Amino acid sequence: MNIKTEHNKNNLLAALSKNMCCVAKACNELNISRRIFYEWLNTDSEFKQAYEDTQDKLLDFAESMLLKNIAKGDNQAIMFYLKSKGKKRG
Repeated sequence: MNIKTEHNKNNLLAALSKNMCCVAKACNELNISRRIFYEWLNTDSEFKQAYEDTQDKLLDFAESMLLKNIAKGDNQAIMFYLKSKGKKRG
């Protein structure tokens, strides 16, 4: 793989992180087509893993924000948590 492509992949991963994994926004920012993104995702296992790691970090961030709101007594956050995580309890 050439150095320019590797550089573009790294820049795209950084843009995805900055744009909360919004593919369209990250691609537009770097003038890279979504088709290229999905091509890299389907053909480069390291790129795919890095993208999935970025998504996991975003999920961790969202969960931490939800827990902060629960700690503040936000009823909507509490109900959401109970409906999603507590549903097995009834």
